[in-house]
This record gives sequence, C-alpha cells and structure tokens, in this order.
Amino acid sequence: MISNRHIKLFQSLFKGREDIYARRWENEDRDGYMPAYNVDWDKYDKHKALGGTFQNLKHKKPAPAYSSGYPKAPVGKGNDRHLLLTEKQ
Repeated sequence: MISNRHIKLFQSLFKGREDIYARRWENEDRDGYMPAYNVDWDKYDKHKALGGTFQNLKHKKPAPAYSSGYPKAPVGKGNDRHLLLTEKQ
C-alpha cells in the first residue's frame, strides 16, 4: 500500500508548474512539449507569412491550467489550432 509519505515524496520530486500546462507537438522527425498558449491564429498566419515564427510571435498568452478552481483538459481531435478547452464539471 502506498502511504501519504510516499505520495509526498513523489510529488516533491516531480513537481511542475501549476499555472500553465504543456502541449505535445510533433513535426516530421522531431517532437517535444511546449507551454500551451491562447493565440489569435489569424494574426499568427499573417506573422508567419511575413517570415515570423511561433517563438517570436508577440500576440500570445500562456493558457491557464486552472480557471475557477477546476482543472482544464484539452478535448477534440485533429488540428491543435481548433482544440477546445473545457472546464471539468
């Protein structure tokens, strides 16, 4: 049986940020994680057309992991640009 002491030890070793969450990405032969952002994708498309990258896009804000005390989870499938965030009910 796992004791509270074991749980606290595990949490202390693997504590991450609680204000944002990570989103996995894949690109041909590379993959990884990055902070999730709220982005105006029309502005991003224009920025990219002018030679910009997501990394130097100024009009992005980290997506909060929690709102009103309920954790948010990504839902949907396919293109991440249309991924919705819903509050846990």
